[in-house]
Amino acid sequence: MTFQELLGRLEKGTLPPGAYLIVSASPYYEAALREALSSRESEEAVELLSGDDTPPDFLSDELSSRDMFSENKVYFIKRSEKFTGNTLLEEPLRQSASAGKTVIFYTENETATKKKPFSALKGEQVIKGPRLYEKQIADIVRERFRARGISLSPEALQCFLEINENSIVILLQEADKLILFLGDKKKVTREDLDHFSGTFAKWTVFDCLDRLREKKKRDFFTSLLPLIRKMDTGDLLAVLTLLFNEVKKMLLVHAYRNESGKALAARIGMHPYLMQLKDYKATALRHSEVALKKTLTSFSDADIAFKRGEDPYIVIRKLTRYLWE
Repeated sequence: MTFQELLGRLEKGTLPPGAYLIVSASPYYEAALREALSSRESEEAVELLSGDDTPPDFLSDELSSRDMFSENKVYFIKRSEKFTGNTLLEEPLRQSASAGKTVIFYTENETATKKKPFSALKGEQVIKGPRLYEKQIADIVRERFRARGISLSPEALQCFLEINENSIVILLQEADKLILFLGDKKKVTREDLDHFSGTFAKWTVFDCLDRLREKKKRDFFTSLLPLIRKMDTGDLLAVLTLLFNEVKKMLLVHAYRNESGKALAARIGMHPYLMQLKDYKATALRHSEVALKKTLTSFSDADIAFKRGEDPYIVIRKLTRYLWE
């Protein structure tokens, strides 16, 4: 049984009683399970527990006992690796089906499947939530909108992914907010995203970073100038932080340029799908390592200049001067 099959059965109430182990490689799986459980009619039918603070003897009694509510009871237990090696739970896991209990153990520890009590679970009782790569995240986000009768233009989907690139959980939360914002509208465009954000700045800053990495000096400053003129010191320092992080990422690309795309993406904290989409490695290598190091040492001067109230356009021109050579 795949994770999506388990999720579908859970939402429909057709998942047979018994014990199940979810071995997760992404926070997405926990969020999806919690959402499915939150839609159940009765809060009393769901018990959310954690291996950090649930005594094994308490859990053993819960799984073994049977009462008039057992058939509808679902237990979700995160951090289940805390129970590995505990033989007290082995028999209760086997008895959970006959007791009418549906127990979902959740862990991010792959070795948990090989140790007691979880080694007693076989076949469809063990579900793998594999790590999400490349277009899988895009497919999950697209399906989130499609389930509500909404489609996204390719440009809108790309921008939506880029702005929340580090977290599938945040992506889905932002998707739900955008769906509410859209009202009756069934097609999402880039303009809808700009209006949803309440400001063009959030997108323009990331566009500027792309132009910086691509070594497009004129485009970089054309986008940057109208943006920074509206900013106060706090906003300018936030932009400076984004620039600093971008330069550090490009230096990491130089340091680990011989690694595979996926390994390099992990180094710089970027999803492999987005790294490929942005052609990040090739564009980062357009800048020499010497120029990047010189720029990195100039950030403290730029920070002081912003705090003194100096012209931000001149400060950023001076800061990035080595990157256009």
